[in-house]
Order: sequence, then C-alpha cells, then structure tokens
Amino acid sequence: MNDLRVPEKKFRPELEGVRAVAAFLIAIYHIWLGTVSGGVDVFFIVAGFLITTSLLAKIEKEGRIQIFEYLLGLGRRLFPLAFLVLLISTFFSFLLLPQVQWKQIMSEVFSSAFYYQNWQLATNAVDYLAQNNEASPLQHYWALSIQGQFYVIWPFLIITAYFIAKKVFNLPFRKTLLTLLLTLFVCSLTYSIYMTTVNQPWAYFDLFARFWEFSLGGIVALLIPYLVINKTISTFIGWIGLSIIALTGVILPVSTVFPGYAALVPITGVILIIIAAENSSPYGVKKLLGSKPFQYFGSISYGFYLWHWPLLIFYFTYFNATTVSIRDGITILLLTLILSIITTKIFEAPVRKLSVKHSKKKLAFILVTFMVPVLAANTYWGIYFEQTKESSIEEYDIMDYPGARVLFEKVDPAPGI
Repeated sequence: MNDLRVPEKKFRPELEGVRAVAAFLIAIYHIWLGTVSGGVDVFFIVAGFLITTSLLAKIEKEGRIQIFEYLLGLGRRLFPLAFLVLLISTFFSFLLLPQVQWKQIMSEVFSSAFYYQNWQLATNAVDYLAQNNEASPLQHYWALSIQGQFYVIWPFLIITAYFIAKKVFNLPFRKTLLTLLLTLFVCSLTYSIYMTTVNQPWAYFDLFARFWEFSLGGIVALLIPYLVINKTISTFIGWIGLSIIALTGVILPVSTVFPGYAALVPITGVILIIIAAENSSPYGVKKLLGSKPFQYFGSISYGFYLWHWPLLIFYFTYFNATTVSIRDGITILLLTLILSIITTKIFEAPVRKLSVKHSKKKLAFILVTFMVPVLAANTYWGIYFEQTKESSIEEYDIMDYPGARVLFEKVDPAPGI
C-alpha cells in the first residue's frame, strides 16, 4: 500500500511572519482593545505544523526519536527567555504588587516554571482579561504551559503511530499517523465544543479542549503536498487568511466563545496562508510575511509575547490605571520590542547555538541554571511572606484591639482606637 507523499523539506519564512503578526496582535488587543485576538490559537496550529514536520523527518530518517535530546532541544529554545521573564516578573511583583496578591503570584511562579499554569487558572476560573491592578503579571504563561504539554506528548504520539504502522500491522506510516491525528482532531474538537458550552472558563485553559488545534497543524503538515491550487486563487486566499487572523478579535468575543468551533476562524486563516505560500505568486501574502522585517520580528516574537503582559500589568499597578493611552501604549510596545531584542540576543541566541548531540551535559547544566534562581527567589519570597504574617500577629495587642469583646465583655479599647 502506498504511503502519503513526502513534502519538500524547506524553510517556511511565511510562518515566521505569521508568528510576528500573531504576537503583535496579541499585544495590541491586550493594551488598547481589552479583548483577546485569537493570536494564541495561531501559535498553536503553527506549532503543530512545524513540530510534526520536524519529528516526521527525524523518525523516518533514523527510525526513532531520541526523547532526551528532543527535550533538551525544547529547553534550549523555551527556557532562557521564559525563566528570565519569570525571574524579573517575580522581582517586580514583590516590589510593586500589594501583599494581598503575593500568595497568588507565588503559586503562579511555581506553576509557570513547571508548565501547568493552565490547569491552575482553569481550576480557579481566572478571567484572562482582568486587565487591572489585580491581574497577575504571569497569567499569559497559561499558553506556554499548554504548548509545553503538547510538545512533551507529541513525540510519543508519533512513536506510537510509527510502532503500529511498522511493527504491528505493516501499514504506511504517514497514513497511519494521519488516521490517528484525524481521530484526535474529531474527539478533541467535539469535546472542545461541548466543554465551551457548559464551562467556557475551564475550556479556555484546558489542554484537551485545545488539542485539536495542534492536531490540525499536524494534518496540514501531512497533506501539504496535495494542497496545490491555481496561483491566482492562491494569491486571493492568502490575503483573505491574513485578514481573518487580523480581524478575529474584532469580529468574535474570543475570551468568551473560544476554544470551541469559533477557534476554527483564526485557524482557517493560518491554513489559507500555508496553502497560499505553497503556491505563491509575486503578489501573494508570502512576499510580505516572508520579508526580512517580518522574519526578524517573527524570530523575536516569543520574547515579545513574554514581555508585553507583565509590562502592561505593572503599568496598571504603578499608575493605578485601568486603561492605556495611545502614547503610553506605544511606549509599552517599544519597551517590549527593545527588551525582546536584547534578551533574545544575549540570553536565547547563545544557548540555541549549543549542539544537542555534542553538548548534552553543558546544555542541561545551563537550562537548570535558568530554573534555579526563579525557584530560589520564589522560595525566599514565600519564607519572607510567612515571616511577615507572623510578625504582624505578634505585634497585634488584644488589649488595644479587643474587637467584639467591647460588646460582650465590656472591655474598653485603648484611647484613640
């Protein structure tokens, strides 16, 4: 039985551009519109497409996936900026946020560091759009948690499909994987639609309600050689796809209807762009999204996403504001851009240059080095918090503050109380 055609292995610059657009839209919608753009869903399908393509090439070439090397590679890409922003956000949370929020922030530091913050927010039914001085500067780590969980699950899913196809039933591997992904897509989307209807705040942060987005990215990666269309049509649908991504947050109340069937809207926009880029023309969307400025911004989009939210929340807290002026919003965007460029160059780029195959111990040590200061700072903060509570109890004098004893035991409060 023939297997699916293998797509041409190539760099897809338009996807860097898509990431750039998604990150910029997320920040714009958060800062000025007070809504959610759907940009995170764009990140999810792009992640599904790219990681499926990468793991397929690896397992078909080597017949296996080295899980430890794979995880080191993920850490090399994800840890430096994630833990740097986490550390700095922890420090400024301690300095700027009221003590009543400390316990919440400390728990989110821990859940963000170990990539389960989405479940914590789902359990607490947190409003992601609580953009005021009570919002957490770490809430945006929910998306990183979902993506991290997906990255851990995905190689095992592909290994399972490979084992079934090659070792058990002697079936074409890609067709077997396609069948598995289609099944996951249908099950996850069905669950997502149901859960969004009955408990939308939970569904918003639920990995299983989002899994279909990653699965669809993998399906597109498998079927891309068959998505051949006329260049004129390709040009048209590519620009339509970009328009859909840009306007999703305006057209739909993303924060209250996602991730059910409504999330198909931005996802469809990404698919249209991928198809258009595969059949590109001189006037197609690939020319814009694949241009050097978009590629560069796409390369720092991860840092841009990480920095924009804590800067926004600290702005709200410091200035006791609930909205952002045009001037201040532009300042936040510029500061986000500058921090993204600097931290990507200084912290991420050198680590990404390390070879996973030849520098395993060094790379593992560096990744742990990024984690330790965050966990240590959070632990110290927790100890300080407990000591502060104990000292406030010790300083409390029941004779000066008798409370209800004034009424029931005729105790006189201290003068001036």
